Amino acid sequence: MTREQEISTSSGRRRSLPRVTPRSLLRTLRRLAGSDLSSHNLALALALGAFIAPTPIVGPHTWMALGLAFLFRVNRVAAFIGSNVSNPFSLVPLTILDIEVGCWMTGRPRPDWLDDGFHLEYVWECYGEAWLGSLPVGAVIALVVYVVARLALSVRRRGT
Repeated sequence: MTREQEISTSSGRRRSLPRVTPRSLLRTLRRLAGSDLSSHNLALALALGAFIAPTPIVGPHTWMALGLAFLFRVNRVAAFIGSNVSNPFSLVPLTILDIEVGCWMTGRPRPDWLDDGFHLEYVWECYGEAWLGSLPVGAVIALVVYVVARLALSVRRRGT
């Protein structure tokens, strides 16, 4: 197996799972844009995923986005795509922004790792700050994603 994973189905046949790439996510998003789902549904799903993206936990982003999509009854595939705002390239800047905003919200100074070195007590302090900061950061990102997606979907659907 080079680029695909194989799974067994209930009938015993083997089926390949496609590899998720940025290109495949965009292709799926284009297919969703052409579907009969409302622009609000798709834009809200993307925004919910984007809201989850800056949280300081790496693995469960997808599951959190899918859970919110299930609760709000919006498209789960679009929520998954929206949660990919946090990716290997944006994870560190988003986490630093979360910590900066969290420190500003609590009035605490930002720990200076470069001068003091790494101390274990900073881990929990920064984790709490990152969680607190991820809420307004996620809300702003979600608002921007919703507005841009809603406008883009309405323009695309009017043009076709």
